[in-house]
Amino acid sequence: MPVSPVARRPLVTAVLLSFTILLAAAWIRGGVASTAYDTRDSHGRTMGFNDVFSGEHYGILLGKANWPEAVKQLEPHDGLLIAAHVALLILLATASARTIRWFLWPQAVVFFWGWAGFWVLPIAIFDLVWAHTSDREGFVDIPYISILSQGAWFWACGFVLWKLRRQSLTATAAGSTAQPA
Repeated sequence: MPVSPVARRPLVTAVLLSFTILLAAAWIRGGVASTAYDTRDSHGRTMGFNDVFSGEHYGILLGKANWPEAVKQLEPHDGLLIAAHVALLILLATASARTIRWFLWPQAVVFFWGWAGFWVLPIAIFDLVWAHTSDREGFVDIPYISILSQGAWFWACGFVLWKLRRQSLTATAAGSTAQPA
């Protein structure tokens, strides 16, 4: 039996949020690749290799970002992650909770950067929005897109598994308290 439309809405939202983080990470990485090292903000601070980015620097790199460069930054396993998002959305619309769970469990092995990203994603978002301690090295020397997007994928998969488990427990409890006719 497919997941009910009411129960499906937050699950689809979680998957779409994960996909949005993948796109945002690619866009940011594309912006870094499109921005010269000697680019300066209004205070004269450069965007070199170990130069800490200011809020204005982020605005500059987001302004220089473009989809061709963002797509160029994607690795083949990022394409596999995009396919996994599409597959999960299709499963949420058509498959049983059991089938969805069978699809989700192997994700922890297939997308191994998610283990790092699960913990790094909240820190990276905090840094990007409030702390501003990132530099070019943090975007270039690590698999930035993979770590953030697979971390978001782990959060989304965990949320879907948790909601399906709660739904299953609720249905089981409701079934056990039903009076025989």
